[in-house]
Amino acid sequence: MSPCGGAHLINAQRRHRPFLAVLGAVLLAHVLLLGHWTGRVDAGRVTTGRMQVVTLAPPVAQRPQPAPMPPAAPPLPAAAPAPAVATSPDAPARLAETPPAAMAASPGRAASAPLADEAELPDERPVQPPPLYATQVPPPVQLRYALRYNGRPGQATLTWQHDGQRYQLALLGQGMQQALVEQLSQGGFDAAGLAPERFTDRRRGRGWQAANFQREAGLISFSGPQLTYPAWPGAQDRLSWLAQWVAIQAAAPSALPAVSLFVVDARGHGGLWHFASQGEVMLEAPGGPLAAQLWRRDPPRPEGLRVELWQVPALGPWPARLRFTAVRSGDVFELQRLPGAQPAP
Repeated sequence: MSPCGGAHLINAQRRHRPFLAVLGAVLLAHVLLLGHWTGRVDAGRVTTGRMQVVTLAPPVAQRPQPAPMPPAAPPLPAAAPAPAVATSPDAPARLAETPPAAMAASPGRAASAPLADEAELPDERPVQPPPLYATQVPPPVQLRYALRYNGRPGQATLTWQHDGQRYQLALLGQGMQQALVEQLSQGGFDAAGLAPERFTDRRRGRGWQAANFQREAGLISFSGPQLTYPAWPGAQDRLSWLAQWVAIQAAAPSALPAVSLFVVDARGHGGLWHFASQGEVMLEAPGGPLAAQLWRRDPPRPEGLRVELWQVPALGPWPARLRFTAVRSGDVFELQRLPGAQPAP
């Protein structure tokens, strides 16, 4: 470089010193504005002595937050356990029984018995109480019946006892070599007539089964299945319905066209029994034909029981004949009234 050129460069630097000083001051002011002299350290900041140089990072994309889930529904309460009932009901006072003998039902067919327990399916449960009727309780009596079970002969005794406050109704059906059925209904009375409390049932010498009418709890429970039904006023068991039917007929001022009763057995079956009057018919009897009123109950399903009842006014309010037919199996059980009613013992 020539001496002239060097002198020229030195003069130019001298002329621009004020401008460079101003530019440096401006840059320093920007740094001071961006930095902080407080000594605070944040993310993305590099500290050098008392001066902090901030490095700017690109913004981080924010993920959309999901909508809050609705609160979970509270769990359904567990079903209350069925009321505890005795699994081995106490047997009532034993009725006379001859030594048992084999009387097997036909293969593949449900065995019937007096007042047979053909299944009334659970969906037959009514959604409202049965109708109520005026009743007139009949006096105590003991009646004898000729029995036929699928054509086989036997005999039966129906004993009705009460003191105006409590009642007991017992049926013993005896075959040629064994007791076919032993049934006992016990309870009291209320404004709807008979109010059963306990019904026990045994077939062909097998174990006892029971239905318990828990009036205070408002339900009917059983010794076996954990099922319940409402203990409606007028509800009856598989034996007490007969005395209730007699009490309804005795109190009626005129002939009734139909009677409906809610009936349960000892095995957890229950449903409405609708009896419809079939009018007057002639009933064959040992002493000759008798004028009778025929009543009939047809089951709503083939699994049910058809019940036919003949009432002869000349013989009093109790039926002169009863026939129970298991519709599906065809088993038939009949009771034919024998002459001579006796006061209950």
